[in-house]
Amino acid sequence: MTGVFREWTLSPVATLRPVWLSAALLAVGLQVAAAKDGRELRNDGQTRAGGKPVMAIVSLRDQRISIYDARGKFLEAPVSTGSTGYETPAGIFSIVQKKEMHSSNLYEDGEMPFMQRITWTGIALHAGVLPGRPASHGCIRLPSSFAEHLFSLTDVGMRVLVVRDDMSPSDIGHPVLFKSSPAAKELAAALPSNPVSTNKGAAEARFGPSRRNAEVVAGSARYLQLLQSIAETKTEEVATANKRLQEARAAATRATAEETGANRLLRASEANLVKAEAALKAIEAALGG
Repeated sequence: MTGVFREWTLSPVATLRPVWLSAALLAVGLQVAAAKDGRELRNDGQTRAGGKPVMAIVSLRDQRISIYDARGKFLEAPVSTGSTGYETPAGIFSIVQKKEMHSSNLYEDGEMPFMQRITWTGIALHAGVLPGRPASHGCIRLPSSFAEHLFSLTDVGMRVLVVRDDMSPSDIGHPVLFKSSPAAKELAAALPSNPVSTNKGAAEARFGPSRRNAEVVAGSARYLQLLQSIAETKTEEVATANKRLQEARAAATRATAEETGANRLLRASEANLVKAEAALKAIEAALGG
């Protein structure tokens, strides 16, 4: 018992060693987790070279965000959404504010780097800690490097969909959906590189007076001249197509007439053959008699 008693009466410094060891192990564990998170982000982040983002979809069940451009998904990363009692609301939102460095007005130590607000009631995308589960006060935490990269790509107004289960956009088609006007495409191709302006004052206020822009304002003489030129070209194309149609019809008629004549000749030849065979049989019968 004496030996055991001495074992448990170590100096105060010695009794603190297990605490130091636990803290050291915890720090190492956090570093390993951070390195692992970085590896996962590099492997999982950019799936291809993307264009301008048009939509972000946040899956609450999968704790993942996917970024889409006009061709499909090109970025994705893990997230951490609201914990129990602070759940991130599902719905269709838009980015309404962007701020590279923002501090929460509701929570202490609420630093929100690369903040992209989607509601005015405290829900935003921002860089933060990702423990692998929902852990925020309602915001959508992103990996730091991903948050910085996404912040540089997006514009205010981009759609953000928060959904229970992951989903993805798909192409749709229907006969009653609006279709682009061929005339509009022709006009766009015929116009100069500067866009047609329907608001001359706004264009000049932004870019300054431009004689070239003024010439192609909708309703101007230049605009009508271009429309007239396109109409004349289309009229010629219609006339050429109509001429070819008439020629094709004439050829078909000739072919039909030729075929009819050939059929008549064939039927007459077959009839003559039948008559000749009948006469031959009659002669053979007479000779045999």
